Amino acid sequence: QELSNNGINLLQNEQAMSLQINNLEKHQSRAVFKTLNLDLRQYGEMSMFIHAESGLKQSPQLLNGQVAAVIRIGQDFWNNYYEIKIPLEITQFSSTATAEEIWPDSNSLAVILNDLVQLKIRRDSKTTNIAGFYSEVIGDRTYAVKGNPNLGEVQGFLIAVENETESNI
Repeated sequence: QELSNNGINLLQNEQAMSLQINNLEKHQSRAVFKTLNLDLRQYGEMSMFIHAESGLKQSPQLLNGQVAAVIRIGQDFWNNYYEIKIPLEITQFSSTATAEEIWPDSNSLAVILNDLVQLKIRRDSKTTNIAGFYSEVIGDRTYAVKGNPNLGEVQGFLIAVENETESNI
């Protein structure tokens, strides 16, 4: 999609993805990833709409907060990345649901990329162990950094669904 802003043409690449996950063990996750070479420093914000629902025949039905979306951005997914974890609000099946009910704002990712850099700076001021996993909870979301990720050299995005319960779902 191409947008015009004050005479400047901006390209936006909007894509969709659907994941169906069954028998997710307690505290485990399933992920998809995309590898690429991207300089995110030219962007101020990244956003994504996230929708979560139980399967039609799933019993018991999922409840709010039982699963979380996990987004990792970095050079790799094990040692050098930023992570954002969002507890998901579950949408119930309905033929009359509004867009706000299907895509609740609480599930949306809207992160100012400089906030991730500031998180890394705060981590570096508190510890010399950059290899460790450092996280901060802001509201109901967890923001984390591990290693030395660089938004100028992003080589991958990972999107996961994590079971937050003590049982399989």
